[in-house]
Amino acid sequence: MESHLRSWLNAFHQQTQDAPLNANAARDGLKLLTQQYQCQDIAAVHTTDTMIANSTIPCRIYQPLTLHHAHSAPALSLDTDCPVTLFFHGGGHLAGNIEVYDSISRQLAHASQSIVITIDYRLAPEHPYPAGLNDGRHSLYNVFTTLDKANIPYQRSLRVLGDSAGGAMAATLIQEWGFRSCPLKGKIDKLVLIYPSLDYTMSAPSLAQYGSGHLLEKKKIAWYFEQYFVPYEDRYHASPLFGQINQDHPETLVITAQYCPIKDDGRRYYDRLITHGVHARYLELPNSIHAFLNLYQLQQEACDHSYAAINKFLNAPKKALPLTDTITQQEE
Repeated sequence: MESHLRSWLNAFHQQTQDAPLNANAARDGLKLLTQQYQCQDIAAVHTTDTMIANSTIPCRIYQPLTLHHAHSAPALSLDTDCPVTLFFHGGGHLAGNIEVYDSISRQLAHASQSIVITIDYRLAPEHPYPAGLNDGRHSLYNVFTTLDKANIPYQRSLRVLGDSAGGAMAATLIQEWGFRSCPLKGKIDKLVLIYPSLDYTMSAPSLAQYGSGHLLEKKKIAWYFEQYFVPYEDRYHASPLFGQINQDHPETLVITAQYCPIKDDGRRYYDRLITHGVHARYLELPNSIHAFLNLYQLQQEACDHSYAAINKFLNAPKKALPLTDTITQQEE
């Protein structure tokens, strides 16, 4: 691990080891950390705040802008007829919202040249499982109707993206889509999972290796899950890592961080996709930690590499990638 990252992690651990474990503290912590380290050169996009159709679920729609030079004067114009990306933010199912993830959503829209829709799903512990997942499902089924009601032109091409806990929601809903009768008018073309939390039983070997001193603590993960689930909830069957996968599963990009305690969730899910004949890519970013997208100024190389990989993956022709394409960094 690079010395500056180790020094930062040591300082962060010292500052937070005695911090209280409650929902408000977790929400404030994620908000302050993201604000402190977010990218200052935020991509230019056009935003629309509205509700997901036929619901009270808040969402923000991000439309990319393109720089044109007309009469020697540069000007930004709205891209039209773009593909659509539905984004589920992270935060352990109890933190994060549209405002906290605004910079990341802007970067995603700019990098992928797609319309990004970020939703404010309900959070635990006030709204335990499956309330947030239900909001995600309704948003998925009504994503195109939402754009129609907002008079926003788009391509009927849908991608789903989630980071951390949002990755769990994205993977779960994709699996349901493959086995249920879905009212979505169109197909889900691609899925992107960024350091996803996919195993609520906490069986990942990487938890033992990186579960202390690497920002996301094993004990805090356990606490997140205790807030998310009511007692006696079947966590195994709620875990997308163990869910049903068929060959209709969309092409998938899994991105993990080298020093993330749940990176094996992503790796094992990728392995399952390959076993089931799903076209997938796996990218493990070196010298990176969980939630690096929230830490742009600390983890700029990992962020830039991720946005570039997401852009390449989302905009490549379907199944243009090899069946298996793995990029990993050997750990020291």
